[in-house]
Amino acid sequence: PVPGGARIPYVEGGTTYRREVSALAALAPSCIALIAYPQSAGVIVREWYAQPSAPRVRWFGTDGVRQEGFVSEVGDPALLSDFYGTAP
Repeated sequence: PVPGGARIPYVEGGTTYRREVSALAALAPSCIALIAYPQSAGVIVREWYAQPSAPRVRWFGTDGVRQEGFVSEVGDPALLSDFYGTAP
């Protein structure tokens, strides 16, 4: 776990989040709360697993990710085996 937590902000609508994903991976978290919409969340998850040494993490997605299209945006459903969702 990251002592005290860490926040890596991102700009909605980006075409890549490699810089943010790399910064987060360098912290070696055990879990990640992903607050995003399906399109950007899909890019983030794909780029996380595209890293050669991405730590294994448990993902928690907020209700913005719990929409149709998220799995399609990720591309490979197997990448979501450690993904959990929240909803109001």
